[in-house]
Amino acid sequence: MIEPQIYSQKQLITLGTLLLSDVEQVMLCRRDHNKLGFAYQLIFVKLHNFFPVQTPFEIVNEILVFASVQISIEQHIIIDYTKRQPTISEHQNQIREYLQLNIFNEEVQEQLEKFIFNEALRLENSNIILIKTQEFLRDNKWLRPSLDTLRRIIGTQKEKAKSHIYQSINNQLNQTIIDNLNILIATDEDKYSQIEFLKTPPSIASPKSILLLIDKLKLIKGIGVCLMNISIVSNNYQKLLFKYANRCSAHRLRELEEKHRYTVLVCFLLQIYQDTVDYVIDTHFKLMGKVYKSAKNELILELHQQRKNINNSLTAFNKIGNTILDDNIQNEQLREAIFKKISKHDLAQCINSTEEIISGKYSDTFHLVTKRYSYLRQFAPALLEHIEFESNGNSDIIEAISILKELNDDNKRKLPDDAPTNFIPSKLQKIIEVDGEIKKADWEVALLTKIRDEIKAGNLSVTNSKRFDKFDNFFMPDSEWKKIKSDFFKKAKLSENPDEVGEFLTQRLNNAYDNFLATDKQNSYAKVENDKWILSVDPALELTPQEEADLNKLKIWLSNHMESIKLPDLLIAVDNELHLTRHFMSPNKQSQREVDDVCAVLATIMAHGCFIGQTQWQD
Repeated sequence: MIEPQIYSQKQLITLGTLLLSDVEQVMLCRRDHNKLGFAYQLIFVKLHNFFPVQTPFEIVNEILVFASVQISIEQHIIIDYTKRQPTISEHQNQIREYLQLNIFNEEVQEQLEKFIFNEALRLENSNIILIKTQEFLRDNKWLRPSLDTLRRIIGTQKEKAKSHIYQSINNQLNQTIIDNLNILIATDEDKYSQIEFLKTPPSIASPKSILLLIDKLKLIKGIGVCLMNISIVSNNYQKLLFKYANRCSAHRLRELEEKHRYTVLVCFLLQIYQDTVDYVIDTHFKLMGKVYKSAKNELILELHQQRKNINNSLTAFNKIGNTILDDNIQNEQLREAIFKKISKHDLAQCINSTEEIISGKYSDTFHLVTKRYSYLRQFAPALLEHIEFESNGNSDIIEAISILKELNDDNKRKLPDDAPTNFIPSKLQKIIEVDGEIKKADWEVALLTKIRDEIKAGNLSVTNSKRFDKFDNFFMPDSEWKKIKSDFFKKAKLSENPDEVGEFLTQRLNNAYDNFLATDKQNSYAKVENDKWILSVDPALELTPQEEADLNKLKIWLSNHMESIKLPDLLIAVDNELHLTRHFMSPNKQSQREVDDVCAVLATIMAHGCFIGQTQWQD
């Protein structure tokens, strides 16, 4: 059976264009039909990395036409070539020697099996592994066997890879972990299994929801899988097993073979642990934002209520200022002149009414945030106890977190005298430290705020997190990189030695300029004249007066008949049909979308599309 040939026009041109050396090989053949057949087989093997079937001779019209055009030989004479099977076989041997291609044999198969095994450790999709395998064979100049052979090898190596993964993970399990995993999927008649609790999506941000998330972390830690090393399983494969466990019921998981079941559960727990850590941090962000927004609203409300007093104070200030700036009033008469324009009683009343705004609790939003200290204490101790932070430079904040955790453990309320304050902005240090004594509540609120800000800035990382971990952890480990480093630079045609990079890139750029200048005169798109770039411009379409009049009529008709709609209305109409905003919401809200949530998502989309902040858009 002839395999279907699938390639793009670009691949045909890129891989099938005959080089000068290729044409020289073609011209060594004596007759035209042999030249055409040789060129056809040469392009065919470059495209597919295997030769066409000899009997009957496999002909792909697109390749034949492309070969015929390049060597200027009529394509119909290929019929004479197909009658000579010995010549076809001889040409294939010549092409294999010319391109330095190796026949697929047992030695090649052994190396290929190792490659597929390693790929199967990180990939599940057989089609992707097949594509990687074909690239591997092409890069190593090994002729590709039949697809059936490749699929058989891939299927065998996938099973070996699975067995290896299952065995590696099960070897790390002790009896305690096994018992805990069995309890996780155990069910009684009157209650759900523990794994269903872990699958529950996070609820709306609140202290209660963050404590429920931390309960999940404690449950997973108690099982004992957090200390296991499953680096042999790639992140992609872990996510695949996580999704499998997430959609399976406890009953279905109990029916799995033991090694498979424990591997799936371990990957599920480690993935859900990382996701839960992310949810905890994200909920912390939302709660801190909610507290600051509430404090800001309270401040705005107070300023609104004190509007009359503020206006009176500004009026008094204006009168006093104008009096002071009046050069006709002598210094000795200044006090008397001021009290003529505003009485002493009214001035004292203005001072008293603005005292809270200038230096009292309404002088800074932070004062109002600390009023909500008891609200933050509902979740802050549990957050610091079960989430591990790591600084990327600022050690003061790590020291502060450690001190606060010790105070929480010992149930102490007084900060030590050497508690760090360098992480606190200088503006807030005056509020937090009064008469040399640090107010613990204010200091703790400032720390929780700083944790949020430092994580967002990337200066503070969260251990066992997917979104907030160290930036370096998102890259390939150095040990793995060293294994493929040489092959990568060789394939990318780049210099592996850092000391040679400057010279290498300079030479590469010089070659590019030389090639451009060599064909400058024939280049109709870009030229250099008088030390300036001259770029070609598409000629403008010139319309006749009648065509211009017709075009104007069309524009007028379209403007009169085209329906106009505002962007928000258009997005709402699209969302009513496609429910696109559902994918931007948390799982617990996707089934029941509220109007405010939909409007918030659409406003955010419009704000990002217009490169302005959501706040300015709403204003």
